Amino acid sequence: MHLFPRPVSIFGLESLIYLTLHNTGSMSRVPQNPKARHPTIFFIDLNIFTGPTSFTPCQGQILMGPVGSPKPIAKNLVRPDGIAISLRKQTLFWTCMGLPDRCDGAIYSSSMDGSRVSIVLSPGSGHSLKQLAVDDENLKLYFCDRQGLRVMRCDFDGQNLQVLIETGDPSDREDAADESRWCIGIGLSLAAGKFYWTQKGPPKGNRGRLFRANIDFPDGKDAKSRGDVEMLLQGLPEPIDIAIDDDTDTLYWTDRGEIPIGNSVNSVKMSELKGLGQDASPSLAFRDYHPIMWNLHEAIGIAVDADQQQLYVTDLGGSLYQIDIATGLSKIIHERLGTLTGVAVAYLA
Repeated sequence: MHLFPRPVSIFGLESLIYLTLHNTGSMSRVPQNPKARHPTIFFIDLNIFTGPTSFTPCQGQILMGPVGSPKPIAKNLVRPDGIAISLRKQTLFWTCMGLPDRCDGAIYSSSMDGSRVSIVLSPGSGHSLKQLAVDDENLKLYFCDRQGLRVMRCDFDGQNLQVLIETGDPSDREDAADESRWCIGIGLSLAAGKFYWTQKGPPKGNRGRLFRANIDFPDGKDAKSRGDVEMLLQGLPEPIDIAIDDDTDTLYWTDRGEIPIGNSVNSVKMSELKGLGQDASPSLAFRDYHPIMWNLHEAIGIAVDADQQQLYVTDLGGSLYQIDIATGLSKIIHERLGTLTGVAVAYLA
């Protein structure tokens, strides 16, 4: 049982009572099916702190391995963030945010073992590129550009780069500094023809939002004029990355905002989400969406293993977690590994 020392009134007494008495996100042992195949987990370590006063933005790495034995397969990356897998092409893709305060975000690809690294989008193609998602049917990458105030897509080889969403003018200092405009996490529902993204808002600010729009542009429209954008949740602590399971109609996301509702993993049924007006009241946990796990240390990455109904989650505190969706039970797979961000999961031959 977890008792929270600092209740936040905006979430309501009912949510606080539920959190105290029904903390299904507490650490426990996940039942294992001995006949189940074991997935390979890929996750990113920013590796930016090499000492008490040392900041090294160019030593990020990608770790790969079955549960229990990760190994680095790519090193010396410039602030890597998001990672995704194309099973069709047996290819890894990842974003790099680039150096702080520079417009030098990039996307790279490699074989599943980290060999044959290629540039998909060269540095400068975006500002600070964050989570990315793979459309294996159409061989497309979708990704968010944080300070670029955009959601974008391109082909697997970087061609046909297209802006899908613009939340402001990145050349305008006021717009660029407005964190409510920052696009962070992205997920695809190919079954519904929709993509979803988060705009995180200020740190611990309870101004985060979740949006969706059609994968196909409305006729004659562009990123500025499209009229199909829906705001679905608002007033979230600080939403970050997204994972989608079309088979169960479920969208999952991490939130690195303030406790008790922030630093959590959450879920919602996509078919139950409706567009909100600009003057709508804040979305509430346990009414509008469902926290699964909390008390993380700056939650960031999330991936869903739809086959075994498991979630894999990372935090900046250096931990990789596994959550059993059916029971809500979770365990730490790794801890104190570095500064972890994106995560992806796949079953390899």
